[in-house]
Amino acid sequence: MSKTKIYAHRGASGEYPENTLLSFRKAIEAGVDGIECDIHLTKDEELVVIHDEEVKRTFKGEGFVNDYTLDELRALTLAERYQQFPLYDRSWELEKIPTLEEVLKLLQGTEIELNIELKTTMFPYFGLAEKAVKLVKKYQYEEQVVYSSFHYPSLAAIKEVDTSAKIAWLVAHPVPRIWEYIPVLSLDGLHLSKEIGLGSDYAQLKGACQNLPIRLWTINSSQDMKASIGQDSTALMTDFPRKALEIRALFS
Repeated sequence: MSKTKIYAHRGASGEYPENTLLSFRKAIEAGVDGIECDIHLTKDEELVVIHDEEVKRTFKGEGFVNDYTLDELRALTLAERYQQFPLYDRSWELEKIPTLEEVLKLLQGTEIELNIELKTTMFPYFGLAEKAVKLVKKYQYEEQVVYSSFHYPSLAAIKEVDTSAKIAWLVAHPVPRIWEYIPVLSLDGLHLSKEIGLGSDYAQLKGACQNLPIRLWTINSSQDMKASIGQDSTALMTDFPRKALEIRALFS
């Protein structure tokens, strides 16, 4: 079987509401190797799992996540857009914006890897690194966690709090000689967009990066899944983990 790991991007978000406990549970049930989630800080400095800086795309509300307290966020209901999903069920309406602690509790007793993306491009969220590392340590999940961000200073903050924490740089566009940044930035991985991670240069890139983990996002089509698995990517992140696992099973 291929060594490429399957990460559920925001959970099984192609079929269920993204970044909800339901979406994460479905990914776990499917048999994923890893889960990717995104974190922000609330007005009362609680770590919550949601992708956007604003709430309105995924929940019924207006304004930024950090305009709300945790209790206020928990009062929001799921956006109507999810009613168009083929698997929609009324029980989905019970889903709330989860905390990072709830996600860590859900993963207890598993060996599933957790990619925590720090959503700090718009808001720096002072203290986020300390809170995230402390929470991960509370649940003794350090070995399975990798922190990622487009915003390198946020990754540096993680390393300042815990030098043994694993960090991965999220890269959306080609960076010339990217492997030269690895020792300078103390990187433990690269998370590359499919546009720069898929293709004939991957083997050369992996070699230049001295076999550092290279995870690709967001791999949703069957063609891209086959290409990613075929080139032995460290991992692929997908909204459709069930489909990716089925395709990986063909590479035996």
